[in-house]
Amino acid sequence: MGGLGKIESYEYLIGYGGNIFSNLLSSPFGFFSQKNNEGFLVINLINEYDDEDVDALLFVENKKYFIEEGNKKIKLKKGKYNIKILSDEMIPIQERIEIKSESTTVKIFYFTPL
Repeated sequence: MGGLGKIESYEYLIGYGGNIFSNLLSSPFGFFSQKNNEGFLVINLINEYDDEDVDALLFVENKKYFIEEGNKKIKLKKGKYNIKILSDEMIPIQERIEIKSESTTVKIFYFTPL
């Protein structure tokens, strides 16, 4: 009968007035759903003419990240994103990328000096 009690509390959790998503992090089910919806983006930036790493500013939608020594790893939710990369005296780069669950998307960009 102890197992039946667990099933009842699970049903109660699902029927809890529609705001189950705010409680996901406190339940064991929320842990799995959060983990499955994330992946990584790895960016490598190289100067096209001298093969040196490039420092830059990366915009993923409206959030910005600093890329130092030519590489950055970012955790993102799965989905498609518009990215823009800016660096001093280099031609800006724009691209649309896709992040998949539990995987790593690696992008290597060669900057062209202005």
